[in-house]
Amino acid sequence: AFLSGLRTNHTYFGASVKFEFLHELFVRARYQLTKTSTQQEDMSFIDKNISEFHIAVYYGL
Repeated sequence: AFLSGLRTNHTYFGASVKFEFLHELFVRARYQLTKTSTQQEDMSFIDKNISEFHIAVYYGL
């Protein structure tokens, strides 16, 4: 109210999987969901969801 600002809530969910096909040859997949809820002047909230998916193939490392 008086001295506090509007509220923003952040929630993160994610998973990561790594698999070795052959000796030192890897595949990695990662998923992340970001949920953001932003309070407005009329005290309602606007929700926004961002989904990210990443895949990588690499040798060694």
